Amino acid sequence: MTREITERKQAEEEQRKLREQLAQAQKMESVGRLAGGVAHDFNNMLFVILGHAELALGELAPDHPVYADLKEIDTAGRRSAGLVRQLLAFARKQTVAPIVLDLNETVEGMLKMLRRLIGENIDLAWLPGQQLYPVRMDPSQIDQILANLCVNAKDAINGVGRITIETHNMTVGREHLNQYSF
Repeated sequence: MTREITERKQAEEEQRKLREQLAQAQKMESVGRLAGGVAHDFNNMLFVILGHAELALGELAPDHPVYADLKEIDTAGRRSAGLVRQLLAFARKQTVAPIVLDLNETVEGMLKMLRRLIGENIDLAWLPGQQLYPVRMDPSQIDQILANLCVNAKDAINGVGRITIETHNMTVGREHLNQYSF
């Protein structure tokens, strides 16, 4: 005697896959909560660091030997605050905060970190456009986009190669919509 159990086996496999997806979603939710908690605490510490750096900078003349070091602390603290904003946005504890910014300046601030991210075997070329229009965007989103694009490019290169980041002005209107897939 034989019995056809294909449908039952397929249903069991589908249930197994759904259980795995649920477990993965629960893990990601836990990671998001953890990241949000750590980011919130770190943000509080950064507030103290940035506050003291700003107070110290206000007390010193720009030609003081320690002034440049404090300025570096302030700059690194502000970049770290941007990373914290990313973590909080990931954990959905902070909304996006767009500001008007110079895209070239924002990209330049990321180049050192991007070079470390892609490794020594890949050359990173930076071709900044001239007289760029200001953009209104959350700087941490630009950082995240650049990091994701560079990691994807690095993985696609798989060895030695070159990644080029280039900026230029572009106006997109109805006549251009068919040229680009957004």
